[in-house]
Formats: sequence, structure tokens, C-alpha cells
Amino acid sequence: MLAPHRVVYEIALSDKKSGVAQPASLFSLSGRMVYEMTGDVCDGYSMTQRLVTSSELTEGEMALEDVQLASFESPKGEGFQFATRRLLNQKLRQTLRGSAESAGESTQLSMKEPVKKELVLPHKALFPMGYLRAMIAAAKGGETIVSAYLFDGADRVGEYYHATASIGRERIGPDQTGALALMQGKRHWPVTIAYFIVGEQAEDMTPLYEISTELYENGVNSDLYLDFGDYALDATVTDLELLPQPDCRQSHD
Repeated sequence: MLAPHRVVYEIALSDKKSGVAQPASLFSLSGRMVYEMTGDVCDGYSMTQRLVTSSELTEGEMALEDVQLASFESPKGEGFQFATRRLLNQKLRQTLRGSAESAGESTQLSMKEPVKKELVLPHKALFPMGYLRAMIAAAKGGETIVSAYLFDGADRVGEYYHATASIGRERIGPDQTGALALMQGKRHWPVTIAYFIVGEQAEDMTPLYEISTELYENGVNSDLYLDFGDYALDATVTDLELLPQPDCRQSHD
């Protein structure tokens, strides 16, 4: 069962790619991400996420980016509502709002903003909570790969991914400290998820980006490593709060 929770990550440029030149325009980057998930398999899942980063460019300019995401996913994962706002230096640059429904072998997309538009994605896509639950189920079953089409509504209109998760061996130790002490004794697995934009590059090419983390059996992620190819970010957990679990009477692993 997924645990409602709120987690805060501190963001910084990673030094794990010291042998790879970062973008010539990027001198430094720091920030914070707050992720909150509530709900259950009875009533559906709500998610909010806010990522604020401050970047210093080599020309001496500063860029403050604020990305705000909100979504609701139906209990069985067949429906998805989403809204995204992107601000740059406190000026609104992008708004995305709409809904999606997986039915048959395709996904129906209904956009409200920036334009009203109906689209059909040619693959049946999972939504974020559905993909998370699929990874956890696969990990518990000893599987090492979870590959699926994924739509999260966070980027350009009609854009979606082919996501492939590589799952390592189950771990129960070592003992956690700091914010992650709440995960003491929980089963978890090392996971790396590669995201490919559908229709823009073959699945065997370099992914748009990859995320590596330790995924816990209740849906909580530990520190994140985000690899964008020519640079990478470390997202370190600084605060974790487990939120009240709704009274869901439907049995579900």
C-alpha cells in the first residue's frame, strides 16, 4: 500500500559527472523540491510537486525557475487530471492543464490550456502512480525490468515517454538516519528509470534523462540522482513526513 507522505529535497549540481563537461552556459545551480502524495486505492491519488531552482550562468546572469505540478489519478489508474505552471524569474512562461484517459490500446488526451485540444496518443499509457505501483509490484515479485508508456502531463502538449526501470536486489539495511529514519526496516530496491520521448528517438538511444533512487515498498523515494547527459543533479532528502492514511476498506498490496 502506498503511504501518503511529504518529502523535501535539496537540489545541487552533482560532481559525479566530473569527467563530462556541463553546459557551457551553466556555472552553478541549487534549489529545493517539495513532493506530496495523498490518497489511496479507494479514492484515488493526489500529487503536488514544486521545484524551485536558482542557476548562475557563466555570463553572470541569474535564472530563478519555479515549476509547480498538481495531479489527480483515479483509483484504478484509468483517469488522470493534471496542471503545470512554469515561471522564469517570477514571470509565467507556461501553463498546461488537461485530463487523460487510458482506454483500449490508446490514451485519450483532452487539453484545456494553453489551448483546447483533443488528442489521441497511439499507446495505452500508465500515469505516475500506476507506474510507481507497477515498479513496486515487479520488485516484490523479483522482476528486474519494468517498461511501459508513461504520461505525466508535465511537459509539452501531447508529449509522453517510454519509461524503462531497472530494479536491483532487495535491501532491508543498513539502518537509515536523519529524515529517512522513518523508513527503518522497510524493504527497498535500487532503481534507475530511463525516460525516452516517444516518437523523437528510438528506444535504444540515449534517454532524455535518467533518475536513480532507492524505492521503498510504501512508495517513498530516497535521495535522487538525476542524469541529464551533459550534467546531473543530486536531490538529497532533508525532511520526510508520513501523512495520515485514509480509511480505505479495499484490500490492496
